[in-house]
Amino acid sequence: MKQFLLLVSAIALIGSAGMSAQNKSVSLNINHLLNGTQFSTIFPAIAPGGYYFRVSSLRYYLSKIRIKHDGGKIDDVTGLYILVNPEVNNEYILGNFDVTNVEAIELGIGIDSATNHLDPTKYPKDDPLAMQDPTMHWGWAGYRFIAFDGQAGASNSSTQTSFELHALEDILYSWVTIPAKGTMVNGNLVIYLDAEYSKLLTNIEANEGVISHGSTGAAATLMNNMITSVFTPSATSTVQEVSPSPLTISPNPATHSLTISGVTPSNHSSLTITDMLGQVVLRRDVQETAFSLPIELAIGTYIVSVQHGTVIQREKLVIVE
Repeated sequence: MKQFLLLVSAIALIGSAGMSAQNKSVSLNINHLLNGTQFSTIFPAIAPGGYYFRVSSLRYYLSKIRIKHDGGKIDDVTGLYILVNPEVNNEYILGNFDVTNVEAIELGIGIDSATNHLDPTKYPKDDPLAMQDPTMHWGWAGYRFIAFDGQAGASNSSTQTSFELHALEDILYSWVTIPAKGTMVNGNLVIYLDAEYSKLLTNIEANEGVISHGSTGAAATLMNNMITSVFTPSATSTVQEVSPSPLTISPNPATHSLTISGVTPSNHSSLTITDMLGQVVLRRDVQETAFSLPIELAIGTYIVSVQHGTVIQREKLVIVE
């Protein structure tokens, strides 16, 4: 009897190992755009209404994400809240899932009602739901789901009329489903989306100095634009997998400085270091194939990514004391 139980336990362990071996690390990569070019708070863009605008700040929350895959299966990304800031980050780690063929991704825009009215001061300071600077919280109404501020005008040299568009309150919490495919990049499954933020201003006359904080008027239009017009499957449909990763990090584990080499040459490449929660802790442009990098990071494991065009290189980095 004892031998039989041991055999059953062994079979169960083999089975569970086989199932876990199918799991892949899944990430969401959002290509942040203004008029088809890389998102910028420096250069003016053109709104659908024909006027010019500059972005001072754009941030929004994603929550209750779902991955549709493999013939209609659905995996919920539980407990993950993402504060998207197009200026600093474009890739977000969703977790490990048994996924082969991605069919679509569902994004909740904002914070679900069960979480929306919790106390933001109770979260650790590095949590997306903690108090932010500038604030993403609106007292009794909960969080700002989308906060979009800037200046607009008739020409690219006269964007001086300020606008503020803040979508909030439970009634505006919305879902968007985007047909999308996953691409294997160094053993990780990445879902690529384009986000064209100029479309946030469809049917909004920001050049008239609109200020709308709430769930009606221009704020409601802002949310509607986010779920109907902003997100599309990425035009970058042929992201190349670099395998094995040519990036070399030395030393690794590291303490206060490191050298990165093996970067694929490009006129414009960007390096990001993210923690295991997907939060960007360092970002910089790179043009060299090898360079030294001083760092001040907490002890832990990070992902170093270098993106240039349709190529992404990744390597794991461990920081020790």
